[in-house]
Amino acid sequence: MGRPGRPPKPKLSPVDTTSSRLSKAQVLENWDRGLYKISPELWIPHALGEALDPWQDRVVRALFLGEKHKVTVRAGHGSGKCVHHEDKLMLANGSLVRAGELIHTTFPVLSVDKDLHISTQYAYATENGMQPVWKLTTESGRSIRRTANHPILIYSRNDQWEWCPISRISHQWGVCMYEYATPPTDNDYEMWPTWPTLFLPHSFHWEEITALEYIGIHPTVAIHVPGNETFLTDFVEHNTYLSSRLTLQFLMNYIPSIAVATGPTGKQTASQFWSQLSIAVNESVFRDDIEVLKTRLFVKGERSEDEWKALWVPCKEPRTLEGFHGPVGGKNLLWVVEEAKVVPDPVFESLSGALSNENCFLYVSSTCGPPRGHFFDSHTRLRHLYDTEHIPSTESRHVSPEKIRLWREQWGEDSPVYRARVLAEFPEEDESSIASLSWLTRAIENQDDDLEAA
Repeated sequence: MGRPGRPPKPKLSPVDTTSSRLSKAQVLENWDRGLYKISPELWIPHALGEALDPWQDRVVRALFLGEKHKVTVRAGHGSGKCVHHEDKLMLANGSLVRAGELIHTTFPVLSVDKDLHISTQYAYATENGMQPVWKLTTESGRSIRRTANHPILIYSRNDQWEWCPISRISHQWGVCMYEYATPPTDNDYEMWPTWPTLFLPHSFHWEEITALEYIGIHPTVAIHVPGNETFLTDFVEHNTYLSSRLTLQFLMNYIPSIAVATGPTGKQTASQFWSQLSIAVNESVFRDDIEVLKTRLFVKGERSEDEWKALWVPCKEPRTLEGFHGPVGGKNLLWVVEEAKVVPDPVFESLSGALSNENCFLYVSSTCGPPRGHFFDSHTRLRHLYDTEHIPSTESRHVSPEKIRLWREQWGEDSPVYRARVLAEFPEEDESSIASLSWLTRAIENQDDDLEAA
């Protein structure tokens, strides 16, 4: 379900998938019988038709059935951006190379941060198998072929830009184009819309989307860009799933209820979370019962919008987070904290007061960062307060052994980057450290041994 005022989404050819999705009547019947109170891990497959990994089953059960009502998840990287095997990618030097030719190689690409500042980053490509693919075409004739959840930077004209999975984009929206990736012709300039650079820095512009179609199952290549997780072709492209599904499940099982998500300041994390939540709503049997707006959604019905809703709140000012309480005497409140490794400790202190009531939950997730802060503590000295999950990339069904091998070769098995991003372990120092703390310790120990021997 789109935001009010947006044009209708294009009708895409259906993808033949098998799932355990039930009808809305069946889900409500199971809810009346109390099935999801006993087995909450069944709700997402039943209401959305999406199968969960074993660790995701454990997280859902721990959150809604556990005594602590607080879950913290540290995970490795899951997957890259998947492009059509035959599509051409632009390298940092401007040359175009077919994606299939880049498999098992490392190569420089242009990348952008959350403010669209351009830098050169090293990417690598791995085989991603046969996947459903969509083709997007703009008014100037440029096109790309990408897998369903591949995020593209778009502008819906109702608000500022956001990251949106390609399969959820609509006709007449704008898509962000990199001006100099392919030098534009005079005809290109004539076809640009009248709002070409709204909200954008130099070298970028919007083009209207004229076609979006599902083109079937095709061979794909996963492009991994450590760091910014973005790359430039003609388009600006990007790479949170379970947290959005848990948010929707909570809203539809605790009536009325409020779910509040927070994370680092800046648009990137918020846009990804909200895009995933919008996808979950659209794929669920309750899509006609929920209204999705710019920074919040609410469930339609007899309850007021302030009693039954979800919203994103930036964690810039922790004190502003203290004002959220469950709508039923403080009960029925869910807090979601994304990319928790960079969320300041005062944020968690602000949340703690609202979590003392019945049916109040906290879900925290992140990749690993430096060994300090509340997220690190939640897996170490404060782990008795949480149900903890440790999910290295090796346990993800989305990561092939070949990807793990390439990461190991690129970063080194003992490097802080590999430990944090693949093994989901907290490194002993920042990724930018010149020397490992463990190396220095061993060097000192060896020096002491040498002195003793002398």
